[in-house]
Amino acid sequence: MVDMFSAADGLYSAAGGAALAGLLFLTVAALAVAPVRASTATPMESLAETLNRRADEALERMIAVYWDPVELHFHKFSDRSGWTDFWWLAQVWDAVMDGVVRSRERGQVNTEWLRLLDYVYSGQAARTPTFTNQFYDDEAWWALASLRAYEITGNRIYLHRAEALWADIRTGWSDELGGGIYWRKDERRTKNACINGPAALLAARLYAIEGRPEDLQMAERIFAWLKATLVSPWGLVWDNVAVVDGSIDKRTFTYNQGTFIGAAVALYKATGKAEYLADARRVADATLRYLVDENGLLRNEGTGDGGGFKGIFVRYLVSLVDALPTTDPYRSDRERYLAFLVKNASMAWEKARNAQGLFASNWAGPPRQERVESLTNASGVMLLNLTALAVWRHGYEL
Repeated sequence: MVDMFSAADGLYSAAGGAALAGLLFLTVAALAVAPVRASTATPMESLAETLNRRADEALERMIAVYWDPVELHFHKFSDRSGWTDFWWLAQVWDAVMDGVVRSRERGQVNTEWLRLLDYVYSGQAARTPTFTNQFYDDEAWWALASLRAYEITGNRIYLHRAEALWADIRTGWSDELGGGIYWRKDERRTKNACINGPAALLAARLYAIEGRPEDLQMAERIFAWLKATLVSPWGLVWDNVAVVDGSIDKRTFTYNQGTFIGAAVALYKATGKAEYLADARRVADATLRYLVDENGLLRNEGTGDGGGFKGIFVRYLVSLVDALPTTDPYRSDRERYLAFLVKNASMAWEKARNAQGLFASNWAGPPRQERVESLTNASGVMLLNLTALAVWRHGYEL
């Protein structure tokens, strides 16, 4: 096999990519249309083993159905039409990283998934070399995912990408309405949770890696503004505030709850301040109380962008589970959050997958038999992989 990567930077070379693409294309195309076989548990299989097996299968199906090794891109639809949107791709990339981390922690990293990290990045770099556009939140998703890719691989190209994007994102801060980052560069009309939560999280994570005080100061400043401006009295994060008159758009989406939790956890780790852990727990508890359906599952937020929201919430709820101290009352919180994650993962697996093994946006079902968007399916893949990892780390059993 031709090696697609140089030892120096681990990134894609066109000649090698074309050679490998020719070898893989027929296999991937065949897998994409093949019906999924039922996966059954062995009689003595633990919860951790069951979830791990299901997570493997979910990620393999995602790659088989959506990945195009010629274009180095994920298709947008399960019939292999269209291409996954810019910010969606950062989430799909993160879903692959979930599998890499999970397999590594269990003792044997999946090298195919590991190499796919570089393929995805290189394909996007060829299409959008700067990884920038008019939406600060789109850039933040790529910055967060790039930072995680650096943590996994040690490749500083990913760190440099995250830093370059952060340099652009922080120019969106202004003192209008007391602070906050605008949602868009071209229309500075609103300041949204979907950028300020990820920005605070990104700055705190960069501080953890690079140790620059100014990053921590900015993370705390953004988070304080977000908490004061867009968190409701009952603990849910609202969507945005209008610059023209300060009016609040009080819609509540799960991903905004998730990134607030993620930022609070990152700041708790960076500072040791218990107030940040309390902030994270408050929003997590409000989400589990108010943003669930009659089955006690995270509510259906539709397809399109909304198809990915729940997976983002799950990602940062797991970060809270990992950060909680082992003493009470934190221990009981961890058990409760893990039980919630397992319930969602089990129901989604049993009720929301179609004949191709792809997830619907409604984890209570029924499955969507027509074409499924990549982001909607990736949200379910994140749920399975992140829940499997959390159960494994904490030795949780029903």
